[in-house]
Amino acid sequence: MMKKPFVDDAKVEALLYKYKLGQKDKNQLNKQHQNEILIELYYLMEPLLKWSITGDITKVYSKKIRNQKFSTLIEIQKSLSINNYKCYAFDITSAFEKYLNDYIQLYGYGDGSHPYEYSLIYPFWEMLNGTSLDKIEKSVMKYNNQYSYYLTIRFCDQYWSYIYKCVRRDLTMRVLSIDMIRHKCNSDDSTNYFDKFQYKYNMFTLINKDELDNISSIIEEKLTDREHQVLKLFTEGYSHKEIADILHITSANSRQIKKRASNKIKGYLQQNEY
Repeated sequence: MMKKPFVDDAKVEALLYKYKLGQKDKNQLNKQHQNEILIELYYLMEPLLKWSITGDITKVYSKKIRNQKFSTLIEIQKSLSINNYKCYAFDITSAFEKYLNDYIQLYGYGDGSHPYEYSLIYPFWEMLNGTSLDKIEKSVMKYNNQYSYYLTIRFCDQYWSYIYKCVRRDLTMRVLSIDMIRHKCNSDDSTNYFDKFQYKYNMFTLINKDELDNISSIIEEKLTDREHQVLKLFTEGYSHKEIADILHITSANSRQIKKRASNKIKGYLQQNEY
């Protein structure tokens, strides 16, 4: 693990107060001067911020909070598993690496020829503007923390919210499109189907809540017994022909029932803006 970078906390504190007090008193700083302070503060903090979200991205947290972060990921998986059906797991290490790359692409500023040279000043600015000076002071006093440490924690919390959103999106895509994914994986079509599916159903913006709702228990009420049966067998890996043999129905009927169940789930997610 890379050694934690040193940051001059006294300097961070001074710049932070200048910036936040300048927001309260518009006469104290003009817009250009305020932006200059923000940029100076960010680049002072940047090595620590990048260190915090690469590698083991829970390293800035206590053991208790670290366990909570991973427990939340497990709860997300459970909430998107339909009534005792297969719980879709994912490779945490590769997923986190992908999400970080996506995060940099979406919110960062970088040089394509130097992928490790990037700036995350926008999410830093967003975090800073969403955190009051009173809240910062109370936390620093209560836990006897450094200002740089508190800002890093807040920055990581914001990034974790992004991770949760990505996990919800990816797992929901798998639940809603498992049959189509299987078909595309077995075809020679070179089209990036996943991007098309994501764009068509706008899954990234639909599943954007940080709260953990037990989606499965609500959806359970919306599906018929037959829809439960078909969906359960399908998520266990049975083909429509095999499901038809087991349930004594036709393959076409199995496809219709699966489509109807998926539409109900999709409709619920869209209606509730997940």
